[in-house]
Amino acid sequence: MSKRIHNVIFQPGTDEADFLANEAAGMQVHCNFDLWDGMIAMMLTDEEAETLRASSKVIECGPERDVQELVSYPSTTPRYETSSVTYRTKFNPTGNGAENTGLNMFFTSEFKTADGTQPFGYFQGTEYQFDDTVKSNYLGEYVDIVAIEAGSPASGNAGHEDHVDFEEWDSNNSKFVPMEWSDTSSSMTSARNNQVTNNNTNWFSSHAIGVLSAAGGKYCGWGKKSSLRVMYLADGVTTAYYTALTWHINKPVNPVTGVRNATVVTGAWGFVGVDHERFYKINDISQIVAYQADGSSETITRNNSYKPKTWNITMTASGSSAYEVTGDDRIYAKVAGDTQVSNRVITVKPGDTVVIDNQASGGHPLYIRKSGTNVAGVSGQGTSTVTVTMPEAGDVYDYICDYHGGMTGEIRANVSNNWYDDYRPFVDNLLIPRVIEDPADSTDKWMISIPDQTRYSAFDTVMSQYNSYNGIYAFTSAGNNSHIGVSPTDPRFNTSITVDAGSTYVTNTITNDRNTLTSSTQGSQTTVYPLRAENTGGDNQFTIAACQQDDVNRLMDDYSSRGPQIDFAAYGAYTWTSYPTGTYSDGKWGYFSGTSCAAPLAAGCATVFLEHYFTERGVYPSIAKLKDIMVNAAKENLIGDTDLSTDVDDGIDFQNVSGSYLLSATCAYQPQDLSSSKLYASTEVNRIKDNNYQNGGAELTELYGTPALRVHIPWGIRMGNGKYIAGGSEQTTNGRRPVTGRAWPRQKVSFSS
Repeated sequence: MSKRIHNVIFQPGTDEADFLANEAAGMQVHCNFDLWDGMIAMMLTDEEAETLRASSKVIECGPERDVQELVSYPSTTPRYETSSVTYRTKFNPTGNGAENTGLNMFFTSEFKTADGTQPFGYFQGTEYQFDDTVKSNYLGEYVDIVAIEAGSPASGNAGHEDHVDFEEWDSNNSKFVPMEWSDTSSSMTSARNNQVTNNNTNWFSSHAIGVLSAAGGKYCGWGKKSSLRVMYLADGVTTAYYTALTWHINKPVNPVTGVRNATVVTGAWGFVGVDHERFYKINDISQIVAYQADGSSETITRNNSYKPKTWNITMTASGSSAYEVTGDDRIYAKVAGDTQVSNRVITVKPGDTVVIDNQASGGHPLYIRKSGTNVAGVSGQGTSTVTVTMPEAGDVYDYICDYHGGMTGEIRANVSNNWYDDYRPFVDNLLIPRVIEDPADSTDKWMISIPDQTRYSAFDTVMSQYNSYNGIYAFTSAGNNSHIGVSPTDPRFNTSITVDAGSTYVTNTITNDRNTLTSSTQGSQTTVYPLRAENTGGDNQFTIAACQQDDVNRLMDDYSSRGPQIDFAAYGAYTWTSYPTGTYSDGKWGYFSGTSCAAPLAAGCATVFLEHYFTERGVYPSIAKLKDIMVNAAKENLIGDTDLSTDVDDGIDFQNVSGSYLLSATCAYQPQDLSSSKLYASTEVNRIKDNNYQNGGAELTELYGTPALRVHIPWGIRMGNGKYIAGGSEQTTNGRRPVTGRAWPRQKVSFSS
C-alpha cells in the first residue's frame, strides 16, 4: 500500500519520543521539525494513519494536500479603475468635480499612497490631499440602495438623476430608479413617494443627493454598480421601513444570479429633541446604579464615590518663613501642582495617604500635629520622608517645622454630602458631565444630560423583521448631538441615577432646531436612565458614528453621538460628494457631513462586502454575519483627545472639578468653555448651550465607550475574484489574530485527500 506524507499534531504535553516508540512503532518519520514542538511529518499508509488518529494523544493526522503555483491577483486591469483623481478634503477644488473623490475613499481602502507618503488628512498641512487612482473589482453589484429621508424634494435639484456621479459605472445611463412606492404599500400616499406620476422631475432633497452619493456615487461611493432609490418619511417611519422590506421581499429575481438583489437601506435621519431633554446638577444626584456589560451592577452614592489615593508632596525651603510646597493633591494637579506655593493647604479625602518628601529636613524637621500634639501613627516625623494617612472622618492636621513656627500649613480631609469634586464615578460609567448655564442663576454648572426615557419599540420590531428575511440590511446614523447611548439589549441600558426631591433642574425644548433652556423644580425623588437611546443601537441594524478624515487626529467628529451602541465609525465632515453646494463644469458638487454622511458611506462599503460574499457563496450573509465581517475588517485605531497628547489643555479627567486643576496654574477646573485643537472647530467641548442648534451643536472629544473602529475594506475583498487571493497585507475577515494561547501548530485543522 502506498504511503503519503501526513502531518501529525499532538495533544500538548505529549512525549514525542515515547509516542514514536510505542503507538507509532515501525512507522516512518519523514521530518521531526526540531524547531517546532507538537507536530511531526510521517510517511504513512492509510491504515497507519487511521491507527494514529485513534490515539488519544493525537489531535490531527491528515495528509498533505496537492500544491500549485499561486499567482497574485489581479493579473489584468481591475474591473473599475479611474485615471488619476485627487483624494481631497478641506478645500474646494477647481475644474470638474469628477476629477476628485473624497479622502474617505483612500482611508476605507489602503492607508498607503502610491509613493508611500504618510500621514494624510485634514490636519496634515499640504498633505490634506494627493493624486492617485481608485480601483476595485467589487462594486456593489447585485445590491440595491434605498435612502430613507426626512426632508422634501427641492425643485433646484431636478435633473440630478443625470448627474455624472449618478451614472452607471460603465455607461452614461443613470442608475437612479424613480419609484411608485404606493405599488408596494397603499399607505405610501404622499406625492414625494410616488415619483413616476407625481412631479417626476423633482425627486431629490439636497440631503438625499449627499446620502446616495456617499453610498453609491460613481465617483464618491463604493456602491458603484448598486442601483439608487429614495423614499421620504412623509408617510411615517414604520410605514417607510415596512415598505422597504415588502419591496425587498417581492422585487423581481435577478436573472443573472437567480435570486433577488440584496437591499441596503440607509436611515440618515433622527428624531427631534430626544437626546438632551433634561439636565440634572451632579450634586443633586444621590446615587448611581451602574450596570456593566456582563450584567453585574454597583450602587455608588455621594458618600462612597471616591477611592482613597496616595499623594506625593515635596517640601523645600528658601529661608525659615515658609515651606515651599509642590505636588498634586485633590485640588492641585499638573501645572498647578508643579507650582510652588508657600505653606500650601494640602487637600485630600478621608483615607487618603500623603507622602511628604521633606528636602529641607536637616534644618527644618517636619512633624504632623493636631492642636500642638504629634499625631500617632505617622511614620518618619522629623526626617526626610513623612507619611500620614488621614482618618476616615474628616479632620485637619498641621504640618510644621519643629524649629520655626511660621513654617506650617494644613493637611485637610474634606468631607461633605457631595461627590467630593470627583466625577469619575459618572465618567467611568459613561455618564458624561456637560457644561450647562443654569437659567436659575445664570452660572455654569456640571450637569448630567437625560434623554427621552422611552424606547421606540416599533422601530425595534421592524428591525427584527428585517432579521427574519435574508439580504436586507439597515444602516442607521447615530445622530449629531453627542449623545452617549447603549443598545437596548446591553445591560448598561438600565444604568440609572437618582435625583433629590426639591432640586432644580434644566429642561430643554426645541424650537426651530434650537435649544431653549429653562429652569424647573423636581417634585419628588426620581430615577432616570441617561444611557437610553430612542431608536439607535441594536443587533438588527448597523449604528454608525462619524469620525475625522485624518491619519493622526483619528478622533470622532465632535458632534457625533457615540457610546457602546456604535458598531463602527465612518467618515463624516468634509466628505466630497455630489451634494449640491457648488457649481462646476460637470454639475453641482460639494462636501457632505454628519452621521448623515457616515452611515451611507458605511452602507456603500457594505455593498462591496455583500457582492464579494455572494460571489463566493451564492447566498447573502445574515445581518449578524455581515456585521461580524465588517467589524473584523475595520481598522482598530480611533482615539480620544487625551490619547493624542499629554498637554495640560487636552481632555478632561474629572477627578477634581472645582480645584486649581486644568487649563493652567491659575485657571480653576470649573465648568467653562473648553477647546480642542485636535478637532475641526471645537471651542465649547462638553457644553450644551441655550439657543444653539440641537443638531450638531454639542461637542465631545473622547470615545466614551465607542468601539475604536473605522470602516475599512481589505484588499482581498475589494480586489478579490471570489477565490483565495495570494498576497496583500490587509487583515482578513476571519477575526483578529489571537494574542495569547497556542499559535502553532494550529489545532483542529481539517485535511482532505
